[in-house]
Amino acid sequence: MLKKWVMGVFIISLFCSLIGCRGQLRQDVLIMGSIKEYSDRSVILSLSSTLHENSILHVTLKENGSDQIAWEGETKVKEDGYIKYEFKRPKILEQYKLEVLFVPDKQPASVKEIYGESGEYIREDSLGYRSYTYDGKKVDGIVMYGILTTFDKETDGKSQHKSWELVSDFANIESMLE
Repeated sequence: MLKKWVMGVFIISLFCSLIGCRGQLRQDVLIMGSIKEYSDRSVILSLSSTLHENSILHVTLKENGSDQIAWEGETKVKEDGYIKYEFKRPKILEQYKLEVLFVPDKQPASVKEIYGESGEYIREDSLGYRSYTYDGKKVDGIVMYGILTTFDKETDGKSQHKSWELVSDFANIESMLE
């Protein structure tokens, strides 16, 4: 009888240990949004996400066909997951590739607890999920893409604007331009 009782306690202890050691659940991350660009160089990025409050998103512009960053900035996710970020593009007559990046190792400690130091707790089937190198480190993060096109030099004093959706694969940008 004592042998069965000890065996039962052992099995229950083992089961509890395994449940406690199963590790952090992976988080599903979703970033969606749109870009509005205006002929006065203003750009408004409107995003909604499942990221936790105070998560930092990096925004970069690269000149068409180049990996050189022409402009960069960052913004924080609000409590409701919404982000509205306004900035001025460097040149109106230049086309830019826009990237919105969630870089796990550039996050505050409270956000790293959720997504991991290098993104190890982000679900791999999250839209825009990428393993990439950032500042010389391999990280698992989210990258979404957009494009800023050129405007005609002469606008006759009228404000023009264009709107685009963010996509998870830069190859889809070409279809946006057609």
